[in-house]
Amino acid sequence: MATEVLMPKLGLTMTEGTIEEWKFKEGDTVKKGDILFSVATDKLTNDVEAEEDGTLLKILLPEGETAPCKSVIAWIGAAGEAVPDAAGAAAPAAPALPPLLLHLPRLQPPPQLARRPLSSWAAAPAAMWLPSGRPSWAPR
Repeated sequence: MATEVLMPKLGLTMTEGTIEEWKFKEGDTVKKGDILFSVATDKLTNDVEAEEDGTLLKILLPEGETAPCKSVIAWIGAAGEAVPDAAGAAAPAAPALPPLLLHLPRLQPPPQLARRPLSSWAAAPAAMWLPSGRPSWAPR
């Protein structure tokens, strides 16, 4: 099964990276630990190693192009293996999830609490402190 090569996140503030140079071409055999490409950020340039053995099946992000961190930039797998998503542009590693609130039903308070006057609600714990600085429930 083909494995995706992701744009690394090399620092806390890094949001995207630019491919400086691919060390291998499509169809070349790579081994785990080989320097696969160089990536440049606004602060540094770093070499990135291959994380597994295989053939560089498809390069989705050419040299000089920029992609967000954790996006798919290439595929490594067995020679001749089909690439799952070779649409051409780098795609996010995981699809964005829809907002959770769109799927939740609108919650209503229980009927016995819905129309209670404010005076019937218990005081908050902060209101239980006496001017002396002691809570009303503390021993004297």
